[in-house]
Formats: sequence, C-alpha cells, structure tokens
Amino acid sequence: MGKKKSKRKSLHNPQMTFWHKFKKNSEHNVSIAHNYTTDTIVPSVSALIPSSKALVYASELDYIAKCIQDYPDIETGGQLYGAWTASGAPRVIYAIGPGLRANHQPMFFNQDVEYLKNIGAKLKEYGLQHIGEWHSHHHLGLPSPSGRDTQTMQNAIVQLSLNRMLLCIGSFNERDIIINPVSYTHLTLP
Repeated sequence: MGKKKSKRKSLHNPQMTFWHKFKKNSEHNVSIAHNYTTDTIVPSVSALIPSSKALVYASELDYIAKCIQDYPDIETGGQLYGAWTASGAPRVIYAIGPGLRANHQPMFFNQDVEYLKNIGAKLKEYGLQHIGEWHSHHHLGLPSPSGRDTQTMQNAIVQLSLNRMLLCIGSFNERDIIINPVSYTHLTLP
C-alpha cells in the first residue's frame, strides 16, 4: 500500500508572499525614473532637496501597472515600501495595492486603512519603511500629480513628521501605462 499524499490548501500569506517576492527581486536590477516635477521650490537651509530619480524594482512597476489595468475607469492605488539611499533617492522594494475595502472613485482613491495597518506592520518587521504612495489617474489625461495630490503629500509629511515621501502617478497613454514618480520633501518656505 502506497503512501497517501496530503493535499495542502494554498493560503495567501503576506509574510511568505513578501519574502519570496523580496528574494526573487533582490537579484533584479532596478529601473530608474526621473522626477518630472514642474513646481519651483525654494528650500530653507535645513530642508532636504527632492531627489531627481526614484529607484523601483521592475516587478513592482509591473505590479502597479497590473493594478491599474484592473481598474481602467476609476482610480486605484496603494503604498510603497523600501528605504532612502544615501543621496536621498527613494528605493521602492515592495508595492502594495488596494485592500478589499478600498474606496475607488473616478477622481479619487482611499486605501483600506485596516489592510494598510496590517500589511505595514508585517513589512516593518522586514526593515522596510513606508516611503510613499501610488495611485492611478487612469484615462484622465493627467500623468503627473494634481494640485490636490501635491497638497495631500505636503500635509502628510507635516502631520506624520516625515522628511520626505514619494508619490507615483500611473496613467494610460495610447499604448501603455506610464508611471511617473515625484519626490516631496518637508520644506520651510520663506
């Protein structure tokens, strides 16, 4: 009589998903995207200067693009985790998408807060910092942050006592999805 193989159910485990994704992606090169901000900012002496580039694993760009494809007519979004390089560039190692209770609307997106807290706590155990946000502007024809997006990022930096944050905006063009990163810093304006 032969041994009976046990069938194991595959359960979604954020820790295992992260670890396998991290191991797999740690061998990949990162994609460098330039910061296309058009605002003129006059920093104080103590302020950080926004980085002119963002380092993002190609797998995370692919994941964000897939999430945007899943919601082609309304906004979707998520958070970005990683660290800051010595030169101040954000390095995105892991991106999360919308939680089950996220609010998707044509002109805005709000994350599922409970989901964000749970995933964020797990990723912190691996030494990753919440370094930014991403959301889509789907077919709005706005490939860069809106004024409201910029104000939201500046408010978050002040309210959370941060020095900087990254915002990536994803949008459709004729053939592809474009993802534009913009770095924000805590600035003391004159």
